[in-house]
Amino acid sequence: MGTITAGYAVYRVVDVQVYDGVIVHIVDNPDGDLEISKGDIVTGKVDERRRMALARHHTATHIVNDAARKVLGKHIWQAGAQKFEDHSRLDLSHYKHISPEEIRQIELLANRTVMENKRVITEWMPRTEAEQEYGFGLYQGGVPPEKKSGL
Repeated sequence: MGTITAGYAVYRVVDVQVYDGVIVHIVDNPDGDLEISKGDIVTGKVDERRRMALARHHTATHIVNDAARKVLGKHIWQAGAQKFEDHSRLDLSHYKHISPEEIRQIELLANRTVMENKRVITEWMPRTEAEQEYGFGLYQGGVPPEKKSGL
């Protein structure tokens, strides 16, 4: 996830959670001696390689979902997804088993989209504005709790 540096001490961030609007970084601290005190200046650094891998998998989820809808029909809905550094998984709702030929068609369409090399633009906008512009299909896989949506 990244690191937090305080003075000469460097801690590896293993998780980040939000509690009542406060961002909490959980660090790997095997010896238990935390060399950070209230008021200390710390520097956080995101693991860019990991972040970009997750971003690519996030984009791939949208591409594969779109290709599946084109091949299988508009009823296709993202039921869930998991993204890791080295792989990801997309769960789709469909009324029957997807055939090997349909999988090949989805893969072909998704790869064609990737080969178009379109620019991906990320923007944050108020949730109501995002819903008005993109509809509720934006939240396939579950509605995010934030008041802003990342597109």
